[in-house]
Amino acid sequence: PPRSTLFPYTTLFRSDCPLNERVDTLCSVTNNCNILPVNFQFRRIAHFRAHPASGKINPGKSENIIFSFQPNQIGK
Repeated sequence: PPRSTLFPYTTLFRSDCPLNERVDTLCSVTNNCNILPVNFQFRRIAHFRAHPASGKINPGKSENIIFSFQPNQIGK
């Protein structure tokens, strides 16, 4: 079955991002399967975005994803 890996596998966002500012984190998603492609889709969640938000990764290939956190209200 297809398997994928997200690198870096750490906390993507810091909690000290100022209101209405943006923190971007570059990650790489790798398709560890040598036969089948992997489809991915990141759902939209308040204050969070992924670019690209969806796509297909061919066998043995990687895709760079930019995860963005942009808070527009105070809170945790």
